[in-house]
Amino acid sequence: MARRSKISPEQIRATLFTTCTECGHKIYPAELRYVDGKRCRCPQCGAIFEPETKGRSGGGAVAGV
Repeated sequence: MARRSKISPEQIRATLFTTCTECGHKIYPAELRYVDGKRCRCPQCGAIFEPETKGRSGGGAVAGV
């Protein structure tokens, strides 16, 4: 019988937020507002930044293009 790994809800929630590069505020998906296709605005400090892509190397750039 296959063993299931136990993942806590806290571990799942930790991967859902985006961190503001200016003030460090954790921005959850409900608060995330994009200004254009790539950049978003922090609801706390108002800074506009490009969020890091999780689990992808090269910041989301497509290799060979």
